[in-house]
Amino acid sequence: LLFFCYNICNGLLESRGIDMNFYIVMQGQTYIEEKQHSIIWSKQVDKSGMRPPFWERMKEVQAGDCIFHYVKGDIVAVSIAKRDYYEAVNPYDEE
Repeated sequence: LLFFCYNICNGLLESRGIDMNFYIVMQGQTYIEEKQHSIIWSKQVDKSGMRPPFWERMKEVQAGDCIFHYVKGDIVAVSIAKRDYYEAVNPYDEE
């Protein structure tokens, strides 16, 4: 289904001269908070100090890109990025 949606959307956008990338963001416990704040967020490095490739891909997100939000086996939302990727402090750290 996701591949089908991608092909339809991509074909329509290309025919109109619109350049848009598509991403699937696998969110778990943070989906509700991220939805409330209109963000997607990941750590810069994992506990072992490594940079997982899927976290690095977040740096590619640009304003206008399409994001599929995947939670517990389902696509629960589709959104459009309002701005390009930028680094920010962890919104979940206790102050």
